Order: sequence, then structure tokens, then C-alpha cells
Amino acid sequence: MDLRSLSKSLGTIQVEDVNEFRKAMGFVLKHEGGYVWDQDDPGGETKWGISRRAIRIQDDTFTIKEERCKCISDILRNYGMKWRATTRVNLRNRSLFDYMSMAGCTELGFGVEHGSAQMLKAMAKGTTPEANELGIRLCQESGMFARAFLM
Repeated sequence: MDLRSLSKSLGTIQVEDVNEFRKAMGFVLKHEGGYVWDQDDPGGETKWGISRRAIRIQDDTFTIKEERCKCISDILRNYGMKWRATTRVNLRNRSLFDYMSMAGCTELGFGVEHGSAQMLKAMAKGTTPEANELGIRLCQESGMFARAFLM
């Protein structure tokens, strides 16, 4: 079974480009209503069937293509969504972080991997503790919560 078939059987949609993302959003919106906030629903506040606190872009390099990142950010902003994403610290871009924050991104996770320069070099991560710190600081200065993922 290929990845696309597996993800469809699990009820998820793999999004490979912006057009696929738009198709996925169209699919969701076709089957869901507008704004709902049932106090007894543990999913909390939803809009078109999507929980405002559960949107996470699962892409380890979300900021690698600036125009794609901005386009997806705009789509989510247009739907009034708050969202989270992940990237690598070597893909930091202060102006893009500002744009994402303005578009509703509340959290950006970084694959920091380790706090030791020696271990980062041994793992060939292409980053340093100082670069990790800079990426996190730029994210926070843009108004987002920074999350660090460690091995």
C-alpha cells in the first residue's frame, strides 16, 4: 500500500502542494457547517468542522518555500484559523515569521535535536546551539510561541 492509499484509509489527506491543500479544504467545507461552540464538546470551538485549537501543519520544513508558506498562511487567515507549524532552525526568516504570526500562526516548532555543539556535529545536523537559539528568538520576537524538538 502506498502512502497516499494508507493516509486515505486512515482518514487523513496528504497535502503535497497548495492546490492539494485547497482541494482538501474544499472537501472539508463541503461536509461541514459554519461556526459551532458546544460547551459539552471536548473538541471545543470549531469552524467548518475544524477545531481552532487543533490545526497543525505537519511539515518539518514548512518555511523552506516562502511563497508556498505565505499562500497557505493566507488561506488559513482567510478562514479565521489559528494554527501551528514546524520548521528547521536553518530555515529561519524573520520577515516570514512576522507574516506567519500576522496570519494566525501561534506556535512554531523547531527540530533543535540537541543542545551540544559536539552532538549536533556528530549527527551532521548542519546547525549549532547558537543558530538554534537565534531561530527560537526570532520566532518569539515575531509573537509566536517557540517549541524545540530534541532527540
